[in-house]
Amino acid sequence: MPCPDRNAAKSLLVPILAVTLSLFACKDTAQTVAPAAEEQVATPTFSLAAGAVASQASVTISCATAGASISYSTDGATYSIGASYTITDACTLYAKATKSGYADSAVASAAYTIKDDDPAVVPPIAATGKPDPSTSPDGWAKASGAPTSPGGYGASAANTYSVSTRSAFIDALRCGGSAISDTAKIIYVDGMIDLCADDSDASLDAYDFLTQAGYGGSYPSYEDYQSAYIAGCSSTGVNAAMSAVRSACYARQKNVVVVNIGSNTSILGIGAGSGFKNGRLYINGKTNIVIRNVSVLDAYDYFPAWDYGDSGGMMNSEYDNITIVNAASYIWVDHCSLSDGDRPDSTLPWYSIDGVANAKEWVTHDGLLDVTNGSNYVTISWNVFGDHNKTSLIGGSDSNGGTGSTNDTDKLKVTFHHNYYRDVVQRLPRVRFGQVHVYNNYYSSIGSYAIGVGDRARIYSEANYFDGVAKAFAAYDDASNEGYWYDSGSVGVTGIEMDTAALVGWTPSSYYSYSAETAEAAKASVLAGAGAGKF
Repeated sequence: MPCPDRNAAKSLLVPILAVTLSLFACKDTAQTVAPAAEEQVATPTFSLAAGAVASQASVTISCATAGASISYSTDGATYSIGASYTITDACTLYAKATKSGYADSAVASAAYTIKDDDPAVVPPIAATGKPDPSTSPDGWAKASGAPTSPGGYGASAANTYSVSTRSAFIDALRCGGSAISDTAKIIYVDGMIDLCADDSDASLDAYDFLTQAGYGGSYPSYEDYQSAYIAGCSSTGVNAAMSAVRSACYARQKNVVVVNIGSNTSILGIGAGSGFKNGRLYINGKTNIVIRNVSVLDAYDYFPAWDYGDSGGMMNSEYDNITIVNAASYIWVDHCSLSDGDRPDSTLPWYSIDGVANAKEWVTHDGLLDVTNGSNYVTISWNVFGDHNKTSLIGGSDSNGGTGSTNDTDKLKVTFHHNYYRDVVQRLPRVRFGQVHVYNNYYSSIGSYAIGVGDRARIYSEANYFDGVAKAFAAYDDASNEGYWYDSGSVGVTGIEMDTAALVGWTPSSYYSYSAETAEAAKASVLAGAGAGKF
């Protein structure tokens, strides 16, 4: 029957099947008792029709009666408060709404099964400028044994964050706790975050670290520290006093700029200008991590160390932009831009050591993206690597063979595809031990060599475009531990003599499916689509 209204009689409300679940109820504003149950004429309607849906699909439940409390259940008995439910398994979902002064609405239900679709085919969410968290990696990161949900996909609403400061980013990585968490989490990065900042997000510089370490009074400026440190270096080492100063200041900076990433994490940039500067994303022994659509710039080491035994003596810096280390696995870095930012090493001064003028460079950057110490199942795709020297090292030492958890034998399985290397010098990548697939990349303005073949490397190269590169491939192996490489379909291949596919001993198609373009088509694709903001 119609409900009385003080202005006009209204017709009986009926259920509306729409995109959202709606309950309609009505009430005389002068009425002081709850209407009879039979006056509740509307029932819940689900936002998704019963049937097969994608895993992690969200069902929204809403009610047109203002102030109603919505609840749901998957067993028809135990209800939880909430206006949405994420479907992870086949289920029957029930919903109802309640409000003080009203009888409970009728309960509606719908049965769901899960589609057997590959989430990799889901397109990015272009309308909001965010990569779709359900999108899966390809290449080695999707090989047998890969997690069924990429990164933090499937995270609860409570563990889905949008961050624009270092402090908010750290809190999200901890899921609100006191330590880095392995709980599934999605972190949207909105804007450029300075990782070299204190807990109140005030930027820090070298002199701040000198002061924190207790040496601010000894050195009026960072330049004074540099000069004192250089004066303490020789062909036999660093004097004890300056070594102690550097170590203390280095520890202060490291505690701030190295940000550990937990397992089951998606870090997704919003738009074209989001990311991180002045710090290092550190993936240490963790698994199932996705980093997409961010720029990672200028992992600047204010306190490099003099190593007199390295190549006749040189400054060594500590921080990669992204480090994947110590048996980390199933990692995907996609559509990112990595470089030295506004402070490339090429602009830094040279110093005299042991009376030799301008002999050594004050080096402040290490790699852009390194994979070492038993890490495995990594895909590096659609990135731009620029303005840097030693870009990507796969396998950190000839002596790290063996089968321990952080040793490299039968590890370091990495795919590089559709990356753009421009204005870089070397290590694109340089490989030890690993079964590394390098296809459809574009190389331009390379200072030394592109792909380095190190001890026991097994490199399978396909349809890359080397644009005027003097050494497409260079040998860095030992005669007793040969590395091998094989190429098909690339343009501009130069350097060491190519080995046979049989010597390389593996083919990517035996482990995962992929579709390579021609080298010419790949060049066009990479120029149009690689880097942050182009997912």
